[in-house]
Amino acid sequence: MNLGANVEQETTGNFDDEPASQYANTIVNDLFALDVPGIETEAALILNVWMAVAHELWELLKACQRREVMTASLDRAAALWIGAEQVRGDIERGQLLYNLAQRAGELFNQNDDSNENEVKANTFILDSFKQLQTEISDATCADGKEGYDDVHVIVSDIYAHMTVPLVQQLIHHIRKQTTAGNGDERNFIELYALSIMPQVAYCDPEAHDAMVELFITGTLDPRDRETAIEVLQSVYSCMRISCDMVGSYKGGEVEQCSDVPTTPKKYAGYQPDHNAVEVSEGRR
Repeated sequence: MNLGANVEQETTGNFDDEPASQYANTIVNDLFALDVPGIETEAALILNVWMAVAHELWELLKACQRREVMTASLDRAAALWIGAEQVRGDIERGQLLYNLAQRAGELFNQNDDSNENEVKANTFILDSFKQLQTEISDATCADGKEGYDDVHVIVSDIYAHMTVPLVQQLIHHIRKQTTAGNGDERNFIELYALSIMPQVAYCDPEAHDAMVELFITGTLDPRDRETAIEVLQSVYSCMRISCDMVGSYKGGEVEQCSDVPTTPKKYAGYQPDHNAVEVSEGRR
């Protein structure tokens, strides 16, 4: 992966002297050596469990492409996101990603009083799980490419909303850091940056390099917090999320940004006038 090869000068395909395919496990194991309460548990949640949800949705998508039914993958994805102890809209009970999203979304005024205090990201993801159930029940995948495309769009949108609490938590820890160096907040900043940077490396290598310097190799002086957040906001479209999806932190301590049109991604030297990412990735 880019970070291991270009920053740590490791053999291509390695990260921290381990195969890049074990990226999440390597980070979690490294964090056990720190004396930071709960950081290794949070790392397992946002890396291992998050990727397990993504994997189950990918398995569902591949089954759909084969015109097969994969309800078990959908059920596993929902179980991994929500967790057995979770109560809808509750930030106290629950241990998995739904609860993380609730805690993060509340900091950004994303909870809806009319919907049992559930934050927008969780509402979207749960509604999308139900929509996938309907598509499977209606044998949408049996329609060939058209049916697959419909399911692909739903799954891609779930991935985007799964990223929202990671971004919100990164902003939260950036704002909480009061001194430069390697304190607890600095470690959480690095952790959450590592959770989203593989996505950024794919769609915006220049922004990825800037994030490495800010969040990984540097000390992130609190005076640079605004710059760090601006760099993060600049890659929202790259991760297929929006300023509205993230919201405003703590009533305006970090104002909600404004989504601005970005230059469409170039393909092998061809510069399109319109955003064609979904077409190029087979989602439309």
